[in-house]
Amino acid sequence: RFSGTAGGATTAAAATWGGGNPNGDTSQHENRHTVGFDATWRSGPWGFDPTVFYQWGTRDNQCLCPNKGAAFSVQRVEADMSSWLVDLIGSYRTGPFVLEVRGIYSPGNNARDNLSKSIRYYDPLSMDGTYYYGWAQIVALSNIDYLNGLGGVNGGMAYGVGYDRYGRAQLGVRGTYNITPALKLYAIVNPTWTAEKVDTDTGQAPFAVFSNPRTIVNDKSFVEGDSRYIGTEGDLGVTWRFAPNVSFDMMGGYLRAGSALDVTEILNGVATKREAQDA
Repeated sequence: RFSGTAGGATTAAAATWGGGNPNGDTSQHENRHTVGFDATWRSGPWGFDPTVFYQWGTRDNQCLCPNKGAAFSVQRVEADMSSWLVDLIGSYRTGPFVLEVRGIYSPGNNARDNLSKSIRYYDPLSMDGTYYYGWAQIVALSNIDYLNGLGGVNGGMAYGVGYDRYGRAQLGVRGTYNITPALKLYAIVNPTWTAEKVDTDTGQAPFAVFSNPRTIVNDKSFVEGDSRYIGTEGDLGVTWRFAPNVSFDMMGGYLRAGSALDVTEILNGVATKREAQDA
């Protein structure tokens, strides 16, 4: 009823290192292939920047699989990987004003899927925290504060693409007004969803660097999804390049948290749902 992997997560040592060997197990392999294109088109005031990738492969891991009867045991299995990412930016410029619209979609796994056998979320090799940079301050790595990104220290959705296993669907609108070549004002709105419903009968791993894993709370965890809505963020900012190689940045951001960020905790032996708070 959870990820199906030993250790309870695809990144757990028991799942990826054949019994927990910290130096790795050379008998286990991951073959991940990604193809696609990234392009830029300009015609007068109009612009279009499409990015499309398809990813496939296999991953060896340790499965917590059922044996004959009711017993479970750790077994080596091969997971099939297949996913894709579409990221499109359209823009229009008139005088000192630039309007940009960005749409993102990437599929994910259902809450009940066995991740030791089937992976449908997009898994980049390395984003280094830069994905969606400049388009948000809370659901992405901020251009001022380095501790955001939604989902742990430095941000899970900034280092990856989707939220946990559930994929990503996002619409961004950014307007920039250049008062002078050195001074600009900008406003951004970002409603964000997951491709598959998040199971909120789960916890959230604290200080999860590079990821945002949901955790097992009880036997209701990873059974059924509840919500796709991550929330809507709004940002206002100013950049003033008042001297060569020096700039002043100030911004304010507000995230109206959605129900997909709700979590469940065990308090005094009772499962208690906690509503996500705005940021």
